[in-house]
Amino acid sequence: MRSLDTQLDLPQGWFLPEEGRWYAARAAEAGAGVVVEVGCWKGRSTSFVAPVCRDNGAALWCVDSWRGSRDAYAEDYARLLAEEDVRAAFERNMAAIGCAPTVLAMDSLAAARSFASGSVDLVFIDASHDEESVLANLEAWAPALRPGGLLAGHDLSEKTPGVERGVERFCSARGLNWRRGPARLWHLQS
Repeated sequence: MRSLDTQLDLPQGWFLPEEGRWYAARAAEAGAGVVVEVGCWKGRSTSFVAPVCRDNGAALWCVDSWRGSRDAYAEDYARLLAEEDVRAAFERNMAAIGCAPTVLAMDSLAAARSFASGSVDLVFIDASHDEESVLANLEAWAPALRPGGLLAGHDLSEKTPGVERGVERFCSARGLNWRRGPARLWHLQS
């Protein structure tokens, strides 16, 4: 079977193959634990980790309101959401790869309250890219991480400066260090 990054039918999205390989490797490190993806869109990034989680017996939770974002791309997302049932596209894309993650179609901050403290091995954040939303997601999801768990995310770029500012504010307030992953990824250990 070909790896997902060589297939021509990856779901529409903004996730590069090298980012997908890195993310899949981190999900593999979680073993049979709990992985949460915040911001799934049509499932492009999810397509890299869902088979790994399925094969390892890990619980994969996918959180997305499918109502758009509050960042500079809000108008673009609103237009795309008006043109297509994006959640249905996500579900079709997961079915196409034989995966059925647990979906929480809700606000990410509310979803974070559904997880017990220290119950999650990996949280991957790719939701609204404005600084305040990034910071709010980090503050909401960090308590759910088990000691040594990984908090990671997407879209470190000049086009989305709020991501780096939010991550930096979160880490500075807690004396934590974050690192860049491949391409536009960031991560930190709890």
